[in-house]
Amino acid sequence: MQGPVKLGRSSAQLAPLEVVRRTYSVGETAIILGVGKSTLYGAVERGEIPAVRIGRRRMIPKNWVEKQATGQAKEPSSEV
Repeated sequence: MQGPVKLGRSSAQLAPLEVVRRTYSVGETAIILGVGKSTLYGAVERGEIPAVRIGRRRMIPKNWVEKQATGQAKEPSSEV
């Protein structure tokens, strides 16, 4: 176990960093929603799923995934 981190002339303990996730990867989203990754990648490419690109990764907003998983997402209108 490491001791205090030395910062200048004094010593201080660093508090654990609490990370708040705001996105899921396509793989994580596939597991949560129970669908294939290729299905999700296709939907992202067609613009059916909101996603941001971070480097080579596609990240899907957590709030969108949670709405889909709990059935709170709005269904597309079937009226013609």
